[in-house]
Amino acid sequence: MRGYSAPMLLVAFAGMATVTLIGCGGGKYTPGLGVRYLVFETDRAETAGGKDIILFDRATRRLDNLAALNSTADDVHPSISSDGRYIAFASNRAGGPGQYDIYVYDRQTATFVPTPGLNSTGNDDWPDISADGLYVAFQSNRPGGAGGWDVYLYDTAIRALVNVSKINTADNETRPSVSEDAAWIAFETDRSAATAPDILLYERGVEFVHGLPINTTGVERDPDISASGRFLVYVVQGGPGGAFFDLEMYDRQQDRVDQLPQLNIANANDDLPSISFDAWWIAFQSDRPGGAGGADVYLYDRAAQAVVQLTGVNAATFDGAPGLD
Repeated sequence: MRGYSAPMLLVAFAGMATVTLIGCGGGKYTPGLGVRYLVFETDRAETAGGKDIILFDRATRRLDNLAALNSTADDVHPSISSDGRYIAFASNRAGGPGQYDIYVYDRQTATFVPTPGLNSTGNDDWPDISADGLYVAFQSNRPGGAGGWDVYLYDTAIRALVNVSKINTADNETRPSVSEDAAWIAFETDRSAATAPDILLYERGVEFVHGLPINTTGVERDPDISASGRFLVYVVQGGPGGAFFDLEMYDRQQDRVDQLPQLNIANANDDLPSISFDAWWIAFQSDRPGGAGGADVYLYDRAAQAVVQLTGVNAATFDGAPGLD
């Protein structure tokens, strides 16, 4: 069994117009609502074809099939900026240079953001857009990299790749997650044969890769970092789910793993987490009993220590890989 420390104290004090978050690292919060937008991938029949991306607006409780974004190919692995304006995703649609390419969609203008130099003839996948929408971290097996899969960072303002080569080795570096200003990039790696997969943290200002005390001889993978860079939520084995996958959260400021009460359950896989701008909410994919399909999307409220049911979101199909604003 993995060891846990006591959960950190979360206190919300809400007036009519202000909310104070203690221990959440700051960020945006809508009184009475919390996180507003959630994006996820689905293979339900009523969308454009293949896998598509849907947006759920918690304010209106409506699903948006994002007709201008989706294609008849697979559109997958979405990530959304904190204001809900930009969605980064991967697609194998025709017209790109590689098998999978990355696109950034602007919901305000209903157009795609020009990203010259982002994609390659290899596979470019699993994008994570920063909270401010300025940076996109992603994995690629493009020619000229250090290993099989490497991590890259794209700056949408200057429309160019930013050097983060210190991250990469001859092994695989995958599933990057970027803080708001791209000061921190968390990523998964198999560079240590004795403990892989592990999660490491790159500090861009000093070009240094930090080890993390969360790593064991077991599984630590699929990290998602909060906008402030303080919190990491990630996937493990050996928690309440036993041989199944569970979620943990690491508080870098307190240097401890925080329990997520009432999130993980036995005999189910809780996977692919995404933490909100203010670190209050965690979206995840799960095959737990009682869902609508083989995999469903859920939302965890850290303050209430409860899983929020997303009524009307899931279908009797695959719904997963969620991203929060």
